[in-house]
Amino acid sequence: MQDRILGKEEDITHDKAVKTEDGKWVGGVQFERSDMAKSLKNGPRCYPVASTLQIQKMLSAPGKGMKVLSLCPSEDAQLRKDILEVSFDPPSFFFLF
Repeated sequence: MQDRILGKEEDITHDKAVKTEDGKWVGGVQFERSDMAKSLKNGPRCYPVASTLQIQKMLSAPGKGMKVLSLCPSEDAQLRKDILEVSFDPPSFFFLF
């Protein structure tokens, strides 16, 4: 999973990934090289991959990088799904409520 998130070592940079004028992604890590990678306002390299909670509004919704609907999931969408699957611990989740 770590290799899928980071990508090829020779493509990794310390700076956030950016999209060039010709539509190609450069720099950063593989996870950032996607239009689905929408960082938080106060965390330029913090990416929600599931739902977010706005306490002041008491609203819960998918993170903006996850608001997609596709009959043919992309490789980026599959990576986010796999990250959620390996990080989700159902027994402890249910004790939160």
